[in-house]
Amino acid sequence: MKSRIKKICAYFMLCVMILAVCSRVNKVSAYELTETDEGKVLKLSTAELYEACVKNTKCDRLIVVGKIAKSVFWFIEDLECEVLDLSDLEIDVIPHESFIENHKLRKVILPKKLKKVEFCCFSGCYFLETVVLPEGLRGIGHGSFMDCPKLKMEVSSNIRCEENVFNRSPGVTILDSEPMCGCCLWLWQWLSDFKEKTF
Repeated sequence: MKSRIKKICAYFMLCVMILAVCSRVNKVSAYELTETDEGKVLKLSTAELYEACVKNTKCDRLIVVGKIAKSVFWFIEDLECEVLDLSDLEIDVIPHESFIENHKLRKVILPKKLKKVEFCCFSGCYFLETVVLPEGLRGIGHGSFMDCPKLKMEVSSNIRCEENVFNRSPGVTILDSEPMCGCCLWLWQWLSDFKEKTF
C-alpha cells in the first residue's frame, strides 16, 4: 500500500516538474524509438520520460540519460522493457523499491557513478538474469535482489551488503578478497569519499 502511495506522489511531483520545464521551453522534445537488431530501443532524457509513460510506450531496451530525481524511478518501472541501461544516468543512489516485482526485466546496467542500491530495489524480479554493477558501488540495501531465482551475478566482498540481499537468489556469488576489519573498511570508504570530493 505504501509503495502505491509513493508512486502516486512521484507521479504528481513529476507532473509538476514537467509543467515547469514545458513552460520554460514551450515543448518537450519528442523521444525516439528505433528498431535495431536488439529490438525496439528507446533512449530518453528525464523530460521525455513522462511523455513516454503517458503514451504507455513499450520497448525491448530502455536507455535513460542525464540527471534524474529519485521519484522518477517509479516511472521507469512502468515502461515495460527487458533491458534497462542506466549506465549514463547521473545518480548515485537508486531509491528503495524502484523496480520491485518487475516481471519484464531481464538485464539491468546500473549507473557508472552509483554508490548505493537502497532496500528491495529489485526484489521479486523473477526473470532478472543479469545485473552489471559499477566499480564504485559501496552498498546494497536489505533484500535488494531477494527472490531473483534466475539472477547470475558476482559481487565483490568489498561491497557492504545488508541482510537478506540475495535471499532465494542462488546464482549470486560473493567473491573473496582479503578480509578487512571494521576500522580498515571505514578508513577505505572515508578515503574513497575524500578522493571523490577533492579530485
